[in-house]
Amino acid sequence: MIGSREDLARYIEADRLVLRTNRRRPRFLCDETWHYLRLLRRMEYYHNCGVSVFSSPRYLVDRIRFRRLSLLLGFRIGLNSCGQGLSLPHPGTVIINSTAQIGSNCRIHVGVMIGANVVIGDRVYLGPGVKILPRVSIADGTVVGANAVVTKSFAQPGVTLAGAPARPINSNGSARFIN
Repeated sequence: MIGSREDLARYIEADRLVLRTNRRRPRFLCDETWHYLRLLRRMEYYHNCGVSVFSSPRYLVDRIRFRRLSLLLGFRIGLNSCGQGLSLPHPGTVIINSTAQIGSNCRIHVGVMIGANVVIGDRVYLGPGVKILPRVSIADGTVVGANAVVTKSFAQPGVTLAGAPARPINSNGSARFIN
């Protein structure tokens, strides 16, 4: 959770490293996802520190930019739901409920929907089109294949899930290549 400027800088740096860019700041054009992640982290910081329009004029500008970029890219991510090192490689519909808890260094592709009260571990890969229903837990290092529908919890780390409903197809640590 981002509660200080040091935490904010650490989260932004972790997100930058996962995006594999050498630039300290995103380019004006072509780095929309990175712009979005930076604004997401700033909005989390403002939320956690109790910043409002009256205490910071920059808050209003950032809030307007964040909303516009959310609509443009198709991202609907609840504040304080994702750990540091979040990777959103492509613009497209990504919906994450504000009550979900996603660990660090996770990669989330286009078309992913994560329901309420979902707990996802660290280093999890969610392929395109994955749907995770409410009140489900996924262990660290899990890979969820494209278009899988996760309807129940999976506690074993390093499992590959696929299908609708999702079921384990491999359990030999297949998520070690992520990030």
